[in-house]
Amino acid sequence: MVFGGSRGIGAAIATRLARDGFDLALTYVSQPDRAAEVVEAINGLGRSAIAIKADNADACAITGAVAHAGDRLGMLGVVVVNAGLAGPRLGWIRAVQHDRQRETDGKPDQNVKSPEI
Repeated sequence: MVFGGSRGIGAAIATRLARDGFDLALTYVSQPDRAAEVVEAINGLGRSAIAIKADNADACAITGAVAHAGDRLGMLGVVVVNAGLAGPRLGWIRAVQHDRQRETDGKPDQNVKSPEI
């Protein structure tokens, strides 16, 4: 299972795991078309894949995604947590100004808490 497997590094990880013989579930948040492209590529390699909409900042969504993946694909053998946020808008590490805190609400949950779920 690859959390954040619909784009960039996550898509490359998912595709590589498929080449190595894994069936996969991957999560996405906002671009189902990109997730569908990765699923199609994995299916083209002769492996099974599903895309599940799940926000890593939402514990219920993540536990639901894991349960759904298990129901569809069987026991999970590998889990990759690739989902996260970064960049200039992610100021929670260095934020000291009150107005910047509003801009970063939710990011610590996704980047720090979701791997623990």
